[in-house]
Amino acid sequence: AQVAALDFQAKDQLWVLVKGSNEGFAGLWGFGPTQALAWLATGEVPEVPGTTLTVEGVVAPEGLAEDASNRMWLADMASDTVFAVGSGLQDAGALTVTPEDAFLGGWEDETGTHTLNGPTGLGFDDSGRLWVNYWTNPALARFDDPSAGGTTRAPDLMVGGDVLDLPASLATDHAGRVWYGNEPQDGAGELIAFDGETI
Repeated sequence: AQVAALDFQAKDQLWVLVKGSNEGFAGLWGFGPTQALAWLATGEVPEVPGTTLTVEGVVAPEGLAEDASNRMWLADMASDTVFAVGSGLQDAGALTVTPEDAFLGGWEDETGTHTLNGPTGLGFDDSGRLWVNYWTNPALARFDDPSAGGTTRAPDLMVGGDVLDLPASLATDHAGRVWYGNEPQDGAGELIAFDGETI
């Protein structure tokens, strides 16, 4: 198994998004504070995490983030979909959950249907807006109300074209900046931050 992403939830619950090397999604592991610290101290993954979740429809997850309601959001590169699963899962044990929310990034206009493919990272800013970066057709998209709308949702703001090459992981800070890893075609990776309010 490979660690794709990790995030600390409320009450110091460590969530680790795990994918199998050849088998797709291996699960979302939840560790209590004691287990997480033991893992750090020994370097050995506990045999039985406090919580092991699999999410219906998730194939190849790459990104993980938590919203203000403690729901966990997953970016699934294979299905081009962003999924949300519920909070209160600290003591769930081994469980397969049905997503509470799921959507594709895309829209229609006079030129046709447009889709955003290959989400690899996501994060929430302090205003509760969801930022998602897309690898396949490089774009960084902001969804101001990620729980509103149908299965396909148009971004409220999108950056692409000459600004991005191959965006990888993403994070936001309390100053309103959005940070992401950029991997240009020449292989010289770079870390980029911009103001999410003025871009």
